[in-house]
Amino acid sequence: MLRHTDSAGVVAGVQCYEIVRRDGAWRAEYRPESDSGVPLPGFEVQAVGIHEGDSRLRFDIFCGDQ
Repeated sequence: MLRHTDSAGVVAGVQCYEIVRRDGAWRAEYRPESDSGVPLPGFEVQAVGIHEGDSRLRFDIFCGDQ
């Protein structure tokens, strides 16, 4: 589950996407979460959204120690 660091509760659900290459372009395709309770395959990632003033919202994405 996605969690806000200042909040002990869950603030958002999990949404799974797979990055696929089609026709020479990379796209994020939605993959429904399995209700089986089995961990989903893939990498553990964290996305941190940053919004400064009137600028766009941008995300830094971390995978493991990178």
